[in-house]
Amino acid sequence: MIVLLDSDTSGDQAVKSLRKGPNGKPVIDAKFILQLGELPTDALVSTRPGGVVAIEDLIPLPIGIAAVKRYAGEFLDPLESAKLGTLKPKDVSFEDCSGTHEALERAAKAKLEGFHLDKVGFARSVLDSVREDETLTGAAKVLDANFRVLFRELGRRQRQAMRQITTEKTSSKIKRIKRSFLLDHPTNASKEQGLLLLEDIEAALDNSVDAEALKSQIRTMRRDFELDEDTTEPISDFGAFRDALEALAYREVNEVQKR
Repeated sequence: MIVLLDSDTSGDQAVKSLRKGPNGKPVIDAKFILQLGELPTDALVSTRPGGVVAIEDLIPLPIGIAAVKRYAGEFLDPLESAKLGTLKPKDVSFEDCSGTHEALERAAKAKLEGFHLDKVGFARSVLDSVREDETLTGAAKVLDANFRVLFRELGRRQRQAMRQITTEKTSSKIKRIKRSFLLDHPTNASKEQGLLLLEDIEAALDNSVDAEALKSQIRTMRRDFELDEDTTEPISDFGAFRDALEALAYREVNEVQKR
């Protein structure tokens, strides 16, 4: 699981809650939380002077204005919609404003009292405007570039999360295999039984870089304990074999490097 949050007060509070959790235990690893303010500013173009805080800050102002007009045309009566038809970039001010959505809504309210810009409806109007308004081609390229940056960061976190899930599942399976073997063979085992054990462990692995480190350990055990020779014979130093088996662990390569 990954989480995307705004970088406003609510978003900051949500991050604190996720890190602390209801029982003092984090709900999610902090590295899988992305706040929009963490996006690389040099790769983004935002109308908001202070940079990106909310998702709407990734939307160029010309598209935002076009979306407000389209939204009005769909949800308001013709007379009210016509009032917002005159909305221009110069009408939008970010002074004392939390972000693009509020700035657009406030500018629209100045022309139509009581106007409310629903976020879901606005998002749909943004998509419709980009698809259907050819005058927004330049702004659409900026929008596309901004969201590519966002999706790249989300994708990186998602891949990390999937790797962690794989690591946890594989680690649990290997632990079960080792535990079962040691329960059946607490003091000794034949080389053939040791080989079967290592084959079972290797069968639980994928072809990732993370798995290759463990496969290398398995090859070392086969060589050090001469498991491929005289397979009916007992493992000569079962205590050392047991220690080597306990040391077998599947973990991410980055984690291994940290250690």
